[in-house]
Amino acid sequence: MVAIRGGWWMYAQTIRRLLELAPNGLSHDQLLWRLRSSGLRLSPADILDSLTLLSEGGEARLTSARRWQAVALSSPPGPQMKASRNGRFGPAGTEPLLAVRFRHEDQPAGDDLGDAKDGQRADADWRALLRYFAATQRSDPRGSVTEYPDNHGRAWQLVWGSGDWWAPRRRLVLPLSSCPETFREAVHLRPEKVCTIGYPLARVTDDDGPRVLPALLLPASFSVAGDALLVDLTAEVPALNPAWLKIAARSSASWKQGSLTDALIPEGEDDDLGSVAGRLRHVLATQGGGALKPGDLLAEVTLEGKGLCNAAALFLPSDARFTKGTERDLDAIAQWSDDKLAATALETVLRGDVAASTAGSAAPVAMRVLTPHQYSAALDAIRAPLTVIQGPPGTGKSEVILSLMLSTLIDGGSVLFASHNHKALDEVERRLKYLVPKHPLLTRARDADGERDTNFFAELAAIASGPVRPAAATEATERSRLRQSAAALAEAEASAAEAQRLRLALAELTDQLEAGDPVDTPPPSRGWWRTLLARMFGRGHGSTGEARLTVLRREIQARRLDLERLGAPSTESMAALAETIRAACPAAVDEIATYELPPTAEERHRLADRLAEMKFDGDAGPDGLTLEDAREVLAHRPIWAVGTLSAPSRIPLRPGLFDLVIFDEASQCDVASALPLMARARRAAVVGDPEQLSFIPQLSRLKEHALMDAAGLGKVGRHHVAQSINSLFAFARRRPTCRAHFLADQFRSDEAIVDYLNADFYQGALTAAVDESRLRVPNGYRAGLHWHDVPGRATRADGGNINLAEAQAVVDLVVAMVTERAYTGSIGVLSPFNSQVNRINVLLEPHLKRIEAVGVDLQVLTIDRFQGGEKDVILFSTVLAAGAPASAKTFYVRERRRLNVAVSRARALCLVVGDKSYVRSSGIAPLVHLADWSERPGKPRAGYDSLWERRLAAAMTRRGLTFFPQYSVGRRYLDFALDPDGRKLAVEVDGQRWHTDRDGGRKVSDRLRDAELRARGWTMRHFWVHELSADMEACVDAIERALGQR
Repeated sequence: MVAIRGGWWMYAQTIRRLLELAPNGLSHDQLLWRLRSSGLRLSPADILDSLTLLSEGGEARLTSARRWQAVALSSPPGPQMKASRNGRFGPAGTEPLLAVRFRHEDQPAGDDLGDAKDGQRADADWRALLRYFAATQRSDPRGSVTEYPDNHGRAWQLVWGSGDWWAPRRRLVLPLSSCPETFREAVHLRPEKVCTIGYPLARVTDDDGPRVLPALLLPASFSVAGDALLVDLTAEVPALNPAWLKIAARSSASWKQGSLTDALIPEGEDDDLGSVAGRLRHVLATQGGGALKPGDLLAEVTLEGKGLCNAAALFLPSDARFTKGTERDLDAIAQWSDDKLAATALETVLRGDVAASTAGSAAPVAMRVLTPHQYSAALDAIRAPLTVIQGPPGTGKSEVILSLMLSTLIDGGSVLFASHNHKALDEVERRLKYLVPKHPLLTRARDADGERDTNFFAELAAIASGPVRPAAATEATERSRLRQSAAALAEAEASAAEAQRLRLALAELTDQLEAGDPVDTPPPSRGWWRTLLARMFGRGHGSTGEARLTVLRREIQARRLDLERLGAPSTESMAALAETIRAACPAAVDEIATYELPPTAEERHRLADRLAEMKFDGDAGPDGLTLEDAREVLAHRPIWAVGTLSAPSRIPLRPGLFDLVIFDEASQCDVASALPLMARARRAAVVGDPEQLSFIPQLSRLKEHALMDAAGLGKVGRHHVAQSINSLFAFARRRPTCRAHFLADQFRSDEAIVDYLNADFYQGALTAAVDESRLRVPNGYRAGLHWHDVPGRATRADGGNINLAEAQAVVDLVVAMVTERAYTGSIGVLSPFNSQVNRINVLLEPHLKRIEAVGVDLQVLTIDRFQGGEKDVILFSTVLAAGAPASAKTFYVRERRRLNVAVSRARALCLVVGDKSYVRSSGIAPLVHLADWSERPGKPRAGYDSLWERRLAAAMTRRGLTFFPQYSVGRRYLDFALDPDGRKLAVEVDGQRWHTDRDGGRKVSDRLRDAELRARGWTMRHFWVHELSADMEACVDAIERALGQR
């Protein structure tokens, strides 16, 4: 029995009698007036406590019209009543669930995450850093939330209020005295002061009984101040509750989980709780969505009926949180010894140390010949503890990842491939299946739909009961030969890199000698002022200058001797080795999959015995595997793919279990969820591009400072480790021992498209390397980036931003390309706004049969949905025009990197469809620049790039040779072309300033161009400036020999 608080009994019964006299109920103001008219002076707080007492006893309720009514009782009221299953008082199962009212206010302002002067860096103590990251996971309580009515008032509590309580940085204030005692106790007992606000609530009754599921989840933290429960929202964008999403899709014939997600949180549209609730009203109107008004919440909920109701609740965290496993792993790693950490890539990430045990010795292999940039990145990734690879669109990032997997496999190692989304995992899985279709090399821990869901223990059981190795197993001859070729190429690449270093040094020394030598430089070109400066600073004439020149000449001679002794391999021999590796790769991988990965009969028997032992000991799960058990699994399942948050429950936490962990799309991944995976591997490769889509933070700055303080982090450099503002890519890139690489060669897009990407996103670091002969340009168009001007008007419809004129123009362009211009290439239509994509799809519907009949590959998607894809032609609908809402403009300012994703999807042609005049007057810098760039003409080439080209030209002229400077071959230019219709000799002058990239290496476009030109019948001849400086006539002799004139 539960006793009523006696001190308030008189007040409560007086209020009850007043309510009985008003069958239609009384509002708060009416009740206050009647009490004061009767002479009873109660404060609003007294009245609220009395009403709460009556509602807990089942004697009064608050209706949806916000009026209090008396409830008829089946037994006389008294100081004691029976507790119902929902924790309230009254006949069991008959009473509605009542909400606690809140008010809302702004959260206190927090400090920036800048440096402070306590003298200690935030990353000085690796254990404190892990404790902090674990706390960030506890602070994200979202998960698959399902609750039962009998847990109301304990694990969850209805709340109600009005206004825009979900606005950024809002605080909900609830009176604890109005909450059930069981809920107050649960709040105080929770060690992690986090919770979730769920809205709206879905009522479901099935085999599990009546349940309540929130549709949208907003993470929050809470604290107690006196009688107030302070709930601070820590994110502005709600997440969809997976449990509700599954049921909602199952209850509708029109929606699947993926399409429902896109409809509720469409790309480019407002994504706060109010906006998403507005879409819910229309999208799920038949499931109760039509009644949703988050700014006017219900004060009570009955369990009768089903579907959505306009109510919100506070849910205390449970073990179903998304981040529970990551939090547990981080806490466990924080207890590791230094020696245990030293066996992992996490040692390098957290402490900056490089343990010898994490070094690798494998050599890269690949199914395609890698460029020098790709090869260098792959070599570091399979050998160094931490490698960070920036891969802009079209630079072969996926090829590098595939090479890392194959290289580790050929070397007998294991790989853990991780990403925050399943699309990246799908792509690599597809490529591996194409390579070895008969044997599944990759084990997918869980796919997007959950149809495949496995773990180390399940795979151990599968190996112990699966097929054994063929009896006719042979020696691994194919793998052995491939490893030898890969090692030879690695040695050749190292030698070529050293030769490159020496040539660059020679080029620099030659330039210095040229600038300071008064004999070799003609006086007219030097100018009197340069001569004066040279004499003033000891360069040129004078004894000091001459001594310096003598030192330079000696240095040049020494470097030339080093270069001669090195005997660097030729480009042709290295290309032949790379081709040998490419050709041998499939057979070697097939050999491993057939004769090495299946267990022998003896191994299978031993594993079956071990499995039985684990089951008997109660260790039947991934955590029950020892390090030796887990390595047994990897011996037969060497490549695993997993989502970052899925790993803890499927892969045992054992230090250095894998040889290599690869993170793809790391710019969209948070730091905390990646660290436990680094602890499971000896080396880590972090791959991504910060100039594309980024991750969404879930923590407020104020909350983050509090977590850092609680973990004991120093205050210097906190912004470098903060979970809320750093992606995994940014965090890893700042580690002092990381090996950083930039994949500079863009193989996908036309040169004009690459020029735009360089100007707006990559500071000129990209090099167009596409074979322009393979670009499929529609008739009547010129390859590149262009604008199709469509004056129109932007409006709000279908819950988002649309532009009808643009949508119709896009459809007209697609139909004209296919039917009038007979185009058969692939076409992609993109827009940042989901509503515009839907409208274009509707307008295209009548034309689809004709388009499909021609065989055109056509897709219409939002930018986010298309990331990772590519098409010959991209039509990009901006939607912006007169009437565009402020949110649409803000989107382009905030999400400028989506322009990179959109434009870079195009191979041959990117056609921007929009109102150019409006865009130019909008002041939105990224779009204005895109409009301006679309009008740039092609870049003509004329003259010479350097003084040494002029000197070689003069020397060839003296010999009577006919040559063509800056000769165009396709869209490439040669420094000199000789006999272009006969022997086809291409002469290139290499120097530090005009033939090296930003990292000091030779421009890869030179090597790619050489291969392409050789395929077209050209002979390539390169001269470095130090060779021209040493003996110009000998270089011209070599040209004549190549032409057959000597």
